[in-house]
Amino acid sequence: MPEASPATAPASRQIRGPMTALALTSAAIIAFQLVMMQQMAIAQWHHFAHLVIATALLGFGAAGTFLTLFRTRMLANYQSLTPWLFILCGLGLAAASRLAGLAGDFDALLLFAEGRQWLRLLVFCLAYTAPFFCGGLAITLIFYRENQRIGPLYFANMAGSGMGAGLAVGLFHWLPVAALPGLLATLPICSGLIFNHRRKPKDWPVYGLFLAAPVLAMIFPAEPTPSEFKARAKAMLLPEAEIVARDFSPYGLLEVVSAKAQRHAPALSLHYPHTPPDADVMFLNGEYFGSLPAPTRAGQRPILEYTTRGLPYAMRSPRQVLVLHAATGNDVAHALARGATRVTAVEPNRAAIRLLAERQPELNHGLYLDPRIT
Repeated sequence: MPEASPATAPASRQIRGPMTALALTSAAIIAFQLVMMQQMAIAQWHHFAHLVIATALLGFGAAGTFLTLFRTRMLANYQSLTPWLFILCGLGLAAASRLAGLAGDFDALLLFAEGRQWLRLLVFCLAYTAPFFCGGLAITLIFYRENQRIGPLYFANMAGSGMGAGLAVGLFHWLPVAALPGLLATLPICSGLIFNHRRKPKDWPVYGLFLAAPVLAMIFPAEPTPSEFKARAKAMLLPEAEIVARDFSPYGLLEVVSAKAQRHAPALSLHYPHTPPDADVMFLNGEYFGSLPAPTRAGQRPILEYTTRGLPYAMRSPRQVLVLHAATGNDVAHALARGATRVTAVEPNRAAIRLLAERQPELNHGLYLDPRIT
């Protein structure tokens, strides 16, 4: 049986490199968009998903236009140019958060009050568009050059995008959002190494230098700065305020702020006869999530008795209570203080339950460890 020609036999092996590179970079690009949304949710009042998606589409659209204008020259240098585009995409992912803050922290609430916010918004968009442009240009160039094998290449692109979404959600459980851009940046850089199958051993130290940028981005991450108008920023202005607990998840960043001057007075009646108790406060992405309940002092009625939430217990004394959106457990503690023998607490934010029931139950004085609570 005659041997296959070099044009046919190695074809399947030649396509594996571009397919793997496409899958890794597509995963990084989709995951990075979700990371951007988390960063925006922490820094601003909203995840600004529309702005993130528009920035990604702008980068890909600019890449398509650029390829149309310079396709002849780019196709002539396809083998040497494509790995560099992948590497530049990775470097852009690692540096985007730092570059976006060069002009200062952008605050959407000040956009129409301070002229410099428009400059910061422009720098922000350019910093985050650059990696999408480089990654989109690499992907588009491969599609254009390998159009005869577009089926498997497009499959790799779509499969990588789907895996990227799942990857981001999984990473949100294990790492702080500020460290994720550096980790994701390794994927496009590895794509460049995989695509350049003609690399020589002497070139490895050079590629290792590029991988140093994502490592530095993970060691020294660019933390998103919460808006000065968020509740958490106001709490940190109190005397001796400090963050005593922190956790992260796909739901966002949880922080517990402790300060002696921080009081818990939830729509409290003027008939409340005591000084409102001091309480630590939990914030989700810088916004108020709930005050941590303290044990009711002897001879005092629960503080929620002096709010409208005491009305159900004034009408009857239920033994079984369902508390929806239990948050930090104030309503749960109220139900137990009013004699409930079984309380079912429902809280969608699993990170909050994990923090208060497993990692640091002392924050709410072991409330969620009470056997009467499910």
